[in-house]
Amino acid sequence: MRSGHDSRRGAASDRAAGLVFAHDPGTKFVTIGGAIANDIHGKNHHRAGTFGCHVTQFELLRSTGERLLCTPEQNGAWFASTIGGLGLTGVITWAEFQLRRVPNAMIEVETLPFGSLREFFAISAESDAHFEHTVAWIDCLAEGPSLGRGIFMRGNHAGPECRDLRTHRPPRLRIPVEFPDFVLNQYPSTPLTLSIMRKAASARAASSSTTSRSFIRSTP
Repeated sequence: MRSGHDSRRGAASDRAAGLVFAHDPGTKFVTIGGAIANDIHGKNHHRAGTFGCHVTQFELLRSTGERLLCTPEQNGAWFASTIGGLGLTGVITWAEFQLRRVPNAMIEVETLPFGSLREFFAISAESDAHFEHTVAWIDCLAEGPSLGRGIFMRGNHAGPECRDLRTHRPPRLRIPVEFPDFVLNQYPSTPLTLSIMRKAASARAASSSTTSRSFIRSTP
């Protein structure tokens, strides 16, 4: 795949064939070359490692004009230095990496609110053993008895028979402006945080599951 290829386009075509990235990127706005150069992590990092763990070979264009085919065995030093090398070794023109076959491209997601860091660590330890994808959101503005509260999301790829689960829908309301930093304080953030926490608590009480084509979209 070409280095400048948008991972969203590649992921969409791969899912149609029943394949997904072995490493699920933590962002959907990344090119393949950028994923390699930054050796990005993802929501299944505890299982799959970083993106570079699944790269098998790539072509490196040096500033001298020389083109190197890099694999763990051929030009191995360049291969190792380029993965996570932030582009300092040259330009990646194309790359080959591993995909993984799954029974269903959708992910069944469970959302759990937690009230403290101690509770977070307990949920995290339990989830790592049973869930491939995990991510948490923590309210950094909380104080006192609410300190450390947040939402933990975990999920696995749904089975082939799971076709009737509620799917993630894009937000109905979009704000087309970027607010200045001074607006991002505890006064507007607190009502939003409480709303997110209540939504997570109600979802847990109803034992509802959602599916998403990207685990990223489950993050508040």
